Amino acid sequence: MKRTAIVALAASALLTVASSALAESLVPTETDILLDRISALQLYEGGDIVVRGAMRTAIDGTVYDALMQARDERSGQAPRVGGVFDLEGGGLRVVEQDPKAHVYKLAASGRPGPACEAAHVPSPCFVPRVKQLAIEDLVTESEFARTLSGSLSAAYTAEAPHAASVTEERGPVAPVVPALALAGGGLGIGAVFFALAFGKGKKKTPIEEVRAAARVARKATEGDPSLRAAQVAIDRLVARAEKLEQARRACAAKRQTIDVADLEARRARWAASDAPEAKEALLALTAELAEAARLEADLSSSAVGIERIASTLRLLPLRVREHRGTRAKEKGDDPVNALMAELETREQALAEVDEHVPAKP
Repeated sequence: MKRTAIVALAASALLTVASSALAESLVPTETDILLDRISALQLYEGGDIVVRGAMRTAIDGTVYDALMQARDERSGQAPRVGGVFDLEGGGLRVVEQDPKAHVYKLAASGRPGPACEAAHVPSPCFVPRVKQLAIEDLVTESEFARTLSGSLSAAYTAEAPHAASVTEERGPVAPVVPALALAGGGLGIGAVFFALAFGKGKKKTPIEEVRAAARVARKATEGDPSLRAAQVAIDRLVARAEKLEQARRACAAKRQTIDVADLEARRARWAASDAPEAKEALLALTAELAEAARLEADLSSSAVGIERIASTLRLLPLRVREHRGTRAKEKGDDPVNALMAELETREQALAEVDEHVPAKP
C-alpha cells in the first residue's frame, strides 16, 4: 500500500509540471511501456510520442534518460549518448529534445527498425537497452534493473483517428500504473508512469551487500570468545572491500573515456599504412590498447574481489550457527532406536505369553 501511494504521488507530481503547450496537444490515450521487452508502437501518420523522465543507478550514480546518460557531476565527464532506448534499432527519430529536462519527442524514422524486425514486431517500437547497460556495469540485467530509481513517462501527441495502443511480446514483469487524468479546460491528459521492479524492492549494490553482510556477521559472532579472531577479520574484509570499491569506481569512470573499437580501427589503419614512420603510431596504439585491456581486467578483478568478500561474510554466520551439523539420527543412545527396541521386546513378551496360555475350548 505504501509503495502504491508513493508511485501515485510521484506520477501526479510528474504530470503537474507538464508544459501547457505540450499538454494541449496530448491525446487522451493510455500506453503500457515495459523495459524488459520490445514493445511495438502503432503511431498514426504525423503522430509522435513524448518520453520524459530519467533513472539513476545506485552502482555509480549514472543517470539515464530515453537517449542520454550522464555520470556524476563530480566525475567531470560530459553526458553522452547511451540512454534507456535504442532509437535507431526501434525505427524512431528525435523530433525535439531537451536533454537537461530529460524530455524527448520521438516519431517514426520512416525506416524499419532492425531490432523490431529481429523481435518480429512492427516498426516503430521501443527497444530497451537495459541488458547493454547492465553489461557496462558488469552485472546481470535483473541486478542492474533493481539498482535503478526514478521514473519515465510516455504520451502520444497530435490528433489521432483512433486510440493508439502498444502490443507486447511477453507477459508483464514490471508493474505499470495507468494514466492519470488532470482537469484543464476540459482536456484529458493521458500518460503512463512506470517503474522497474524485476524483484521485490531495490537490490543492494555489491558494496552495500558487503556492509549488510558484515552487520549480520558481527551480530552472529558477538559474545563468543572463540570467535574474536573472526570479529577482527570482519573489519579487515570490509576495509578491503571499500578499497576495491574505490578501485572499481575509478576504473569504471576511466573506461567510459576509452573507445576501444575506435583505437582498434586506428591501429588497423596504421598497420596497413605505407607511411615511413607508421610503425611508431602502431606501437603507441598497441601499447594504449594493452593498457585498456589491463584497465578492463582491473575493473573485473575489483568486482570479483567485492563479490568474494560479500560471499565470505554471508558464509560466516552459517558456519558458526549453533545447530550446524544436526543429524536425523542421534549418535549413541538414539531415542527412536530405544523406542523401537522397547516395542519389539513387548511384542516378543506377548508372543511368549500366547504360547503358554492354553486355548479356550
